[in-house]
Amino acid sequence: MIAVNKARPADNVHLLKHSLVAAKMSVLRDKTTATVQFRGALEQIAILLLTEASKHWPTLATEFETPLASMTGATLAQRVVFVPILRAGLGLLEGMLRVIPEARHSDLLRRDRSRAQ
Repeated sequence: MIAVNKARPADNVHLLKHSLVAAKMSVLRDKTTATVQFRGALEQIAILLLTEASKHWPTLATEFETPLASMTGATLAQRVVFVPILRAGLGLLEGMLRVIPEARHSDLLRRDRSRAQ
């Protein structure tokens, strides 16, 4: 068995300790992982991270008809916009959009003004 990093995160960082994330992270770190496997594991990690990050998002009660009866369900109270941190965050975007396909996504650009001409 290999030791796992036990470093303590900063107080404002939530460290997701989940067996599925740990297993998928091993796929990402393995130098023999093929590109298609890497992308698949990254997409699955994104879905797990989004599930954790969104668990307290506000919802609105929504009435609709099922095949058997009327019922009250839930919809997200606010629109979702994903802003991946370039470049590493782009790999997570696809998995998150699979869960919330109606979400918008945007880029955050920072320009080094000292190099502007």
